[in-house]
Amino acid sequence: MRRHVALIALAGLAAASPAAAQTFTYSLTPPYQEGVNGANGWYRQNVTANYVCTPPPLGLVLVCGTASGTEVFRNGAGATGAITRTATFSAPIVIPPLPVEPAPAPITLPINNILGAPLRIDTVAPPTPTITVPQAGAVYDAGSVATVRFGCTFGGDLSGPAPGAARCVGTQPNGARLDTGTADVPGTWGNKVFTVTAMDAAGNTSVRTVQYRVDEIPGAPVLSSPADGDQADARPVFVWNPPADDGSGLDRWRLRITPSSGDPRTYTFQNTGNPVSFQPPTDLPDGNTTWNVTFIDSRNVSATSTTRRLVIRQSLPGAPTITQSPTPSTNAQPSFAWAPAEAGGTFTWEVAGANGAVVDGPAVTAATSAVVGPLAAGTYAFRVRQTSSLGRAGGWSAPAPFTINSATTSQLTPTPTTPIGTPKKRAPRIEHAKRMRPRAGVKLTSRRPVLRWTRNPHARLYNLQIFRVTSRKYIKVRTAFPRTNKYRLPKRRALAPGRRYVWRVWPYVASKSKYTRQPLGISWFDVRKPAAKAKK
Repeated sequence: MRRHVALIALAGLAAASPAAAQTFTYSLTPPYQEGVNGANGWYRQNVTANYVCTPPPLGLVLVCGTASGTEVFRNGAGATGAITRTATFSAPIVIPPLPVEPAPAPITLPINNILGAPLRIDTVAPPTPTITVPQAGAVYDAGSVATVRFGCTFGGDLSGPAPGAARCVGTQPNGARLDTGTADVPGTWGNKVFTVTAMDAAGNTSVRTVQYRVDEIPGAPVLSSPADGDQADARPVFVWNPPADDGSGLDRWRLRITPSSGDPRTYTFQNTGNPVSFQPPTDLPDGNTTWNVTFIDSRNVSATSTTRRLVIRQSLPGAPTITQSPTPSTNAQPSFAWAPAEAGGTFTWEVAGANGAVVDGPAVTAATSAVVGPLAAGTYAFRVRQTSSLGRAGGWSAPAPFTINSATTSQLTPTPTTPIGTPKKRAPRIEHAKRMRPRAGVKLTSRRPVLRWTRNPHARLYNLQIFRVTSRKYIKVRTAFPRTNKYRLPKRRALAPGRRYVWRVWPYVASKSKYTRQPLGISWFDVRKPAAKAKK
């Protein structure tokens, strides 16, 4: 018998090949359906080919595609070209005439049945997409601007990307503004889901989903001073500005100071000023320190500032410099003036005689000048030291020697007494008192007066100090840090009646991170005693 061989090219878009007198046909299970089990000419599932071979009369089928007559095609089949299978037939025995001739060799009869697209299979999904924005688990401020960012890759995918925009689709288009709701509209806040789907040409998909949340978030505070890396005293004044976006409104501040040695210190308080300032009530340890500030709104949503570095060095005031001392004279009450080593604080002065013993003082004043005595004729030395606003006493100034010459009897006459027989009080020294209200020397009836002063255009806050005056010293009764150019004492800090008070104001210039060298002004007032009730 002659052997006949037929070749057939399998095609994925046909249910079966056409028949012939001597045929090799096939059918595919399932048949290809665009959008159902494949796309763009690609199956996305395994396919079974069933081969049917019809031999010529009296012939036999030796091979029909495969030995079993069926074949399963899996992922990757047909990806590189058409799939060809062979059918082999035998023809009837033919007795040749004499003389005997050799039997003809088997012939191959190819049946060309190549359709528009070959059988191609891709059952593997493309790589999972990447999502940059929104970030998984992130919280976005309501109404804030964020740009959607995601991507799809198809490296190694058999069928490649799907045509057009279908290859990579997100909940919102790439480059669009992310859905962050609307500020002050709670219904637009909450948990949200963002999904990106990658699709290859066969219709296989992979999905990436991230969840994020939209909330009304306050902005972060903006630190002002101390500057990053500054060196400061053990009780520095920390200054910052509230955020422009206060969320649901300020509830409290939290200042966290973390020394390199020792435990962190956290101060929680309320302060509605702008800027906000805070001075720790106790000294911080020497060494490297970091600090930051957290804004917490009424819904307990918080935002924290950047963190700054600070070097703590406990400092003492330097020695004042005496700028005015008397020449020898008969004046038994000479005056002195000095320049402070730093802003703020008080001054203690004393006068020593020729033998070194203190004959006048020590006396405390908030002013930078003093009148001593009266003193008898002789040789003396005056000196002064500064005590910082934190209560740290610095070194003494260089002594300023002076001499009081003998005077006539009339010059030594004591100061006359007042009609009621009490010594006349010497008015405290003032500086630029015209900048301050109430005016110097006024007698007030209120124990909680409103103190006002001329505004310094560069000041972000002020250091207000009030002292009670006794016969020999100034006693500090109140220190405050108002942000405006007026201040009223709280009820629990009301002044005592029948007393004299000196007050002064130091502007704090935030751009220089320090107080001005000289106070804005120094003034004084008396608080009247209440009138006695008439007896019934």
